[in-house]
Amino acid sequence: MTRPCLAPPQPPITDVAGYHAYLKSLPGRFWTRNSPDEIEYAGELQPGRLTNLGTIRRSVPGFAVTANSARRAADLDAVVLAAACAAGCPASVMRRSALTADELAGTPLEAEDGTDSREATCRRLGIESLPPPEQRKLILEGYFLPIEHSRDDVAREINHELAYRSMLEARDAAGMTPAEAVAAGGTALYRVLATIDDCEWRLRRAQTEGKDTHMLPDPDELRRRLGYVPARAGNTTAWVSNDRWRPAAALLTSQLRPQDADMRLRPS
Repeated sequence: MTRPCLAPPQPPITDVAGYHAYLKSLPGRFWTRNSPDEIEYAGELQPGRLTNLGTIRRSVPGFAVTANSARRAADLDAVVLAAACAAGCPASVMRRSALTADELAGTPLEAEDGTDSREATCRRLGIESLPPPEQRKLILEGYFLPIEHSRDDVAREINHELAYRSMLEARDAAGMTPAEAVAAGGTALYRVLATIDDCEWRLRRAQTEGKDTHMLPDPDELRRRLGYVPARAGNTTAWVSNDRWRPAAALLTSQLRPQDADMRLRPS
């Protein structure tokens, strides 16, 4: 089963540019060997991101297959059974087990009548006869980085860049990316500003608590990538897009108190 495994990238990946160059050389699906006892199946399901599609690990007395969906697990089962048959050692599946996404992430289950439950919130707000939400199936994806274990700094840099891309490529309830929401303006723009404001709050809180902030998005970097420039009103900074600062200036100026009438909003 190790014969199809791709060799590690040469030269080793040392930065984000090298990572993206390596992706261009890969097939859509491939096998790689993580250790003497484990091989991994991966593929580029999302542009610029390699997804773990399952692992096969040698164990006693056979092989352990791990995947995050029944279909993917069945595909890997077939690979192991075919390899065993080709080696003249017919095999069969001995045991199966499954964990929920909450169990994999270590998230404690919330009691239906707990203080933070949906039912308790509805009771506090006096909401009755609210239909239950539509159930959805979610997959907790794992990702693959073709980085040497000794290069943690490179892995952090790539993960940081992928986190920015995830934020900037995500679509809201209206189907718009943050950039599209900024271009649309109105409430769509305000939702983006609220998201950036939340990122800024989380960053400040983590800094105050002395926590590692490396994986947190930088609000200024988000604004830069979305094409924002600061427009200042006295000691207050309002972040608006390059082509929308004039309407925002008019709105903010109309809301100034009489004692602030000498303040003016201007592009910097």
